[in-house]
Amino acid sequence: YGENKVLLPGIRAKAINSGHILGSSSFEIFVSEGKAEKRLVFSSDLGNSPSNILPDMQYPEGGDAVFIESTYGNELHEPKENGRQKLKDIIKSVISRQAVLLIPVFAIERTQELLWELNQWIKKGDIPAIPVFLDSPLAVKVTDVYRKYAKEYFNPEAKKFFTDSGDPFSFEGLDSSSRPKEAKKISKVNPPKIILAGSGMSDGGRIGGYISEYGRDPKNEILIISYQAEGTLGRRMLEQKKELHIGKKKIRLRAKVSSIFSFSSHADRQKLLQWVEKINSPRPKRFFVIHGEEASSLSLAEALKQKTGADCTVPECGKEYEIA
Repeated sequence: YGENKVLLPGIRAKAINSGHILGSSSFEIFVSEGKAEKRLVFSSDLGNSPSNILPDMQYPEGGDAVFIESTYGNELHEPKENGRQKLKDIIKSVISRQAVLLIPVFAIERTQELLWELNQWIKKGDIPAIPVFLDSPLAVKVTDVYRKYAKEYFNPEAKKFFTDSGDPFSFEGLDSSSRPKEAKKISKVNPPKIILAGSGMSDGGRIGGYISEYGRDPKNEILIISYQAEGTLGRRMLEQKKELHIGKKKIRLRAKVSSIFSFSSHADRQKLLQWVEKINSPRPKRFFVIHGEEASSLSLAEALKQKTGADCTVPECGKEYEIA
């Protein structure tokens, strides 16, 4: 972070923390032509700061042209504290009805944030220590990476917790599995229990098997906490579709499907616009709105145009654009 790296003659780059996942970066690219130099800013994925674990996103000083993501370009997240209370309430409800809570998770960041929260709540007595299974080989490996770089890349409060209180990703009742045969052991454990498994959009990974096993029972619950792309199994569940195809199986979904998006690791519309406001030396003359579904990108482009007066473009596939 913060170092100027020469990529080619006349082209150098600088990375700043984008606050999205561990090690995520926005990039400032400096391109020289003769005596003139243009600064191109690539947001990459921008984070939903503040985070329990990561430092807040950083802001580029300025840019002639900015390429900005728009995953949530037309949406606002609910406050994180509201999301935390909702999750606690869901867990308590699942316990009271002796049910299974399935949470499809991304291996990077989403898993670690959830483990951090569960650790805190169980230690404080906010929720009982019931069996929690993390069935994702990649998530297990990534969590080890988080532990390895805690002192280097966590925010100050998280570093202090790691030093003073030990491993924030481990707690009473947690069982991290990485072998396929472990799933049989998980199935034998009576409810109540929580199962975290990949993938985050429920396409691929091991979550599909658990949805097939537990999704037919109306007392169980599936909690969606991450972005779900169009056409994915997660999106169909989010839209309350009941007839699901999982691999070669067709099931009738009877489990309750809930959602909480305050845990998203992506900035929402408000935070994207706040990020843009900080770029002022020079102020961008042009924005390219990328990395989002069409409605999201178009909505953010219109908001940026009204806010900045700059030229705002949602690029078309295969088309070339000249930055003067």
